[in-house]
Amino acid sequence: MPTEEKFEQFVSLAAKDAGKASETVAKAFYKILRKNGFSNEQIISVAGDILECLCNTYQGYSSKPKGKSKKSGVKNPDEG
Repeated sequence: MPTEEKFEQFVSLAAKDAGKASETVAKAFYKILRKNGFSNEQIISVAGDILECLCNTYQGYSSKPKGKSKKSGVKNPDEG
């Protein structure tokens, strides 16, 4: 099984324990990067790119109409 598929399975399992999911996924991802020879600077660059993706996604989300999402029923965080 390719590493990417293993990582996806790991993320899926971690998401079931929301309290530890982000820490577990972050540590696993960090270990994978280190194991593959990434330097501190490269890891920081990857983290920055992930944050940029999140910001871009959030900007798109926050520009949608206010109210509950039809899919999830979750209110837009900009509503307050």
